[in-house]
Amino acid sequence: MKSSIARRIVFIFAIILLTAFFSACGRSSSSTPAQATAATPSPTPTPASTKGFQHLTGANFGIDYPVGWQTSHKSQAGGMSGRPATEDIYGFVASDNITGLHIVRNGDEQAVGGMVNELLDGQFSCSPGDRSVPSQVRVGGVTWSQADLVCMISGFDYEVRELVTSSTKYGQTVIMYGAFQQVDNGAMAPDFAHASDTYFQPMLASFQFH
Repeated sequence: MKSSIARRIVFIFAIILLTAFFSACGRSSSSTPAQATAATPSPTPTPASTKGFQHLTGANFGIDYPVGWQTSHKSQAGGMSGRPATEDIYGFVASDNITGLHIVRNGDEQAVGGMVNELLDGQFSCSPGDRSVPSQVRVGGVTWSQADLVCMISGFDYEVRELVTSSTKYGQTVIMYGAFQQVDNGAMAPDFAHASDTYFQPMLASFQFH
């Protein structure tokens, strides 16, 4: 009799252990995927340059420029009046050596077009150009003043678009880009409208302060 009771107790105890075991397994299998999902972070997309362009990081800014264009950078004493700084000038120039975009960081321009001669490396006579161009434009989330100029280079009209912005954080920044207005056969250089659509606007769209 005692042995029968003992067997029952053992049998019931075994059932309790098995029930507890399967219950624990069920909880473990249902929680594992959730834990794995929580532990695996979502991939962060990385920005890519526009096709046919490559990226350059300069003094507190970044920009994409056309593959194959010549780049240059020079630093010199300068900066905004009353504020010591190093002036950085970046050039992005096409193979024709005239179509291009220039950026001046920590500049000290006092008048519209005041840096044309320095950026184009010569002495040029310039006058106001397309007066329908808006006086302000947004680039890189910042408002810039904008002006259009026409300069005479080798007897041809060279159109220049100039953007200027100033802030206590970044100082003065000038972006200037240009190309010949008209080219007879298109072999020497693209005209301004074509160069703007193909090169300058994508470059401006990529520009960001940082």
